[in-house]
Amino acid sequence: MKLENIRSKLSDEDFESLKNILDASNTLVLATLDLKGKPYSTPLYYCSDCELSLFYFSSKESQHSNHIIKSNEISVGIYNQHHSVKDLKGLQIKGIAKIINEIGLKDKIKELYSAKFADIIKREFIDLELVSKDLYEICPYWIKLVDNSVKFGFKKEWKC
Repeated sequence: MKLENIRSKLSDEDFESLKNILDASNTLVLATLDLKGKPYSTPLYYCSDCELSLFYFSSKESQHSNHIIKSNEISVGIYNQHHSVKDLKGLQIKGIAKIINEIGLKDKIKELYSAKFADIIKREFIDLELVSKDLYEICPYWIKLVDNSVKFGFKKEWKC
């Protein structure tokens, strides 16, 4: 079953706001439930597409990958680096995670990912490492924006 894309629920202005946060940040915190139902979280580098899906590379053997096999419902936190409470801007996301096996899509996302992290990949020689990792997609069905630059505690939500 394909989820309805959350992009269809957004005004152009809201989409641009969310996309800007996703483009400006490079790390998400993925929260899953372990095999005993206990919370587990891990930071991951990610990229996003024009539909606000999130993508990351990881090993099938990692704990969070094994958790997703059992339950693919996840949550994600993404926020900017800030030095003042009034500058906090971030996203809380609920979604469905899945492994991507389609070669054409994997190649397209690897290009997006490589463009976003070109400096890191070049500096740390991790391009070959990506080839050995699996690609995962997170399809958001709920997003909450937190933006203290609007006013302290400002929040806005969208859901499918």
